[in-house]
Amino acid sequence: DQLSKEVKEKEERKKRAKERQQKLMAEFSKKQKQFLETAMMEADEDANKASTSTGLPGMSSYSEETEETEQPGAVYYDCVICNLSSNSTGNKPMGIVAFLQSTNV
Repeated sequence: DQLSKEVKEKEERKKRAKERQQKLMAEFSKKQKQFLETAMMEADEDANKASTSTGLPGMSSYSEETEETEQPGAVYYDCVICNLSSNSTGNKPMGIVAFLQSTNV
């Protein structure tokens, strides 16, 4: 009788833990979906602003200073840290930020 109570209690704890985990996963999924929807709407708004500033879809206008120094065929990159657009040259390289960590895999 004591053994069956312990087994039932253990199963009940597992069931409650699984329910908590499912609730957390559902909440995380909901927040992730909201974030993606917000990010997509902001990206659409940015694209609309860019297309109205130049009259061409997906094209944004640069300042006059940028246009004067623009190189033909240069590819511009957006920095995710400072939110600036720049081309990568020898004098002004555009880098990639990375996090490296050793593992025991």
